[in-house]
Amino acid sequence: MGTAKKILALVLTAALAFGLLSDRSLALSGVGDGTSPREWRTESTAEVTEPAEPETPAPTEMEAPTVPTEPETPPETTVPPTAPSLSRDDIIRISKNAAVQKTREEELLRASLLLAKRLARLAEMSNNTMAVCRTSGYVNVRNAGSTSGKLVGKIHNNAVATVLGKSYGSDGTWYHIQSGSVEGYVKSEFFVTGAEAVALYDQIVNRFVELNDGVETLRLRVAPNGNSNVLTVLNSDQRYSYVGEENGWTQIALSDLVSGYVASEYVRVVLDVNTAISLQEEQALLEQSRAIIREYEESLEASRQESIRQSIAESKRIESLIARSRAEEAASIAESIRQSIAESSRLASLAESSKAETGNYQQGEFVWIPPEGTSDLRKSICIKALSYVGVTPYVWGGNSLVTGVDCSGFTQQIFRLFGISIPRNSAAQGAYGIGVHSFADARPGDILHYDGHVAIYLGFVNGIPMMVHSPTEGQKVTVQRADYRHDLRSIRNVIGD
Repeated sequence: MGTAKKILALVLTAALAFGLLSDRSLALSGVGDGTSPREWRTESTAEVTEPAEPETPAPTEMEAPTVPTEPETPPETTVPPTAPSLSRDDIIRISKNAAVQKTREEELLRASLLLAKRLARLAEMSNNTMAVCRTSGYVNVRNAGSTSGKLVGKIHNNAVATVLGKSYGSDGTWYHIQSGSVEGYVKSEFFVTGAEAVALYDQIVNRFVELNDGVETLRLRVAPNGNSNVLTVLNSDQRYSYVGEENGWTQIALSDLVSGYVASEYVRVVLDVNTAISLQEEQALLEQSRAIIREYEESLEASRQESIRQSIAESKRIESLIARSRAEEAASIAESIRQSIAESSRLASLAESSKAETGNYQQGEFVWIPPEGTSDLRKSICIKALSYVGVTPYVWGGNSLVTGVDCSGFTQQIFRLFGISIPRNSAAQGAYGIGVHSFADARPGDILHYDGHVAIYLGFVNGIPMMVHSPTEGQKVTVQRADYRHDLRSIRNVIGD
């Protein structure tokens, strides 16, 4: 056995000794020729054992040499035997065999090193205490490992927790976890751990870049070097989507199409994952949602009162105009009065009907009435998004609801106001959360993903699916038909209810 195979045998022997590898694990790893590591260990031991020297029997007296009576004569000078000559084909064959043997040794050495790395990774994963929730909704967190335990919080799909221990009861296995501010017990059947959790974590974690403390602004460059052109200047009050790192430079994405580089020494990478939410935190979010609804109800009532006031003032103006008008203009003035009164009645009726519905939104002639059964959180998200209609301009790569956003920046910033973290670009948002089949199955607050574009779904208004979004250059946030495009890729529920 060659040097490389001896190394591989020793690695496998050590893995078996420390319990890091079984015969089945070796077969699944793809390393080896199908023989057991224990057989390799035996083979290695046998091969490195030096063979015993053959025993030479001690000479007996009968076999003892006799002393010659005649003096020895020096041997005749002889010509040493000539080595057999090798042909050119023999030399080529011997060279090829040596090269093949060397290649096999090198391949076996690489395989042993790869297996050593895999064993180290396996040892690391065996000590990993991370767990990821896998469910269609959420799992209750209790203060004891039993369904009779008191409810202390909730953990939603793809949320991450640290396993502190296990307990076993008549109703199954329970994990003792810490997730965010919540500590408690959950049913183990709704979580994945170990290597599967590590692999899933890489898919669900959001990576953001923030400027280091004391760095107020930072240049974003086209290429990873200090001589390339400057794209823009980053501010310390924003966080940016992380792409990767290259030779001391960190790549940042401003939007789906725009990215650049900053010197890594001036920034830090922040990992953001969803965690459990306590009952107190959930109640605080509900109170925040209700406060937003109350604010918009009061705004709607003020708008209704202003509409009535303007209608009355307009009626008085027209009445005064009639009084001053000449007789021949009476018919025209009367028609104007009739139309004005009709319009005033229509506006008052519209405002009154809007007020009757909790959480309604009105802007001009557009009135949004949440579908029956819409949760307070979903109402709040839609109302907050509608509040920027006609106000916030479209800015490519923008992340500010005040100075401007693009389509994915608008959706990300709206959900961020309610403690919901989603990716920055439209393609990632289109794959995040839970898939929804159609407009009929979707609910207000879901994300609509088109080819290179995203929007927030409002539901059906007068039988038409509607959405609110930041459309394109030169326009502001607006309300539009959701079926105005024919390239809808997916509908995603990122709220998790």
